[in-house]
Amino acid sequence: MRHLVMIASLGLLLAAPVQAQQPPVLPQAAPTATPMAQKPEDAARLFFLAIHQLDYSRAWQLLTQGSQARFLKIVAETEALTPAEQESLRKAFEQADIELQRGFWTSFRRSIGLSDWLKQTFTLDQQQGADVAWIKAMPANIRLQVRRENQEWRIAYTETFLDAAARPKPSPSPQEKR
Repeated sequence: MRHLVMIASLGLLLAAPVQAQQPPVLPQAAPTATPMAQKPEDAARLFFLAIHQLDYSRAWQLLTQGSQARFLKIVAETEALTPAEQESLRKAFEQADIELQRGFWTSFRRSIGLSDWLKQTFTLDQQQGADVAWIKAMPANIRLQVRRENQEWRIAYTETFLDAAARPKPSPSPQEKR
């Protein structure tokens, strides 16, 4: 299912505009008590679940600082924001601002193929030290990077899909070692 990888990569580009031309009326999600991502594989599952539940504040918290910075940069460049506006944008993401829900998050939900991500089972694939791991989404067979930051595992979304240099080479299978 390389389709998910392409959609996820394109989703970043498609999701960048902050405001939709004619914003849809969005249902307000009740804040949920999403559990902490205590294991690497929890990070992706909880991230996609938070988006599904329209809990965008929690989805934002489940992104690594690197992914948050990259999303902010993409939107700021697309919208030609001043530094003061960029700080307001950061706060708007943290607080799940309604305009971001109408623009960025609605577009992001549509472009990443959320229903396909919700069907995945996430398992630990490779641990790299204490704070970096790769998990596998199955049946799509997609590897996602996760990192432990501030005592919680977080999905390294942009690091996975936009920063190819950061991806480790997969461990050889037993058959390849022969």
